[in-house]
Amino acid sequence: MSDGGSAHRGCCGISEERVAAERRALAVRAGAELGIAQDRMAFLGLTDGAIPHPGDAGFEEAVERVREVLEAVRPRAVFCPHPFEGWRDHEAAEAITREAVRRWGGVTGGQCDGVTVGRCDGVTVGQCDGGTVGQCDGGAGGQC
Repeated sequence: MSDGGSAHRGCCGISEERVAAERRALAVRAGAELGIAQDRMAFLGLTDGAIPHPGDAGFEEAVERVREVLEAVRPRAVFCPHPFEGWRDHEAAEAITREAVRRWGGVTGGQCDGVTVGRCDGVTVGQCDGGTVGQCDGGAGGQC
């Protein structure tokens, strides 16, 4: 969603531009390993450190952009950060993705109130109405 350029701000003497370029190159290489062509990738370019949360300016636009990508690509599965990672941008990215999936409505199975939950080693994990859902080794919590 963002270029991640400010991830090392004030550290290591690496410019934000270099970090952003390296992260994009890494994403392209990872996509190639998965058989995803670069022209099928979407880089939203949201401001690193300021991805909008629900109610913030820009949130609706970000949701719509992700929904448009989902409509164009029509994936069978959608993965996003866990909502409780503790990084504001990751929390915002999860909220944007969850809302975009809900509006798109194209993923079936593994849903909770219309919100897709992911799978990790055969264990359903995800987030629904503010609470974590899932089981792992017979226990709740969705951890793998």
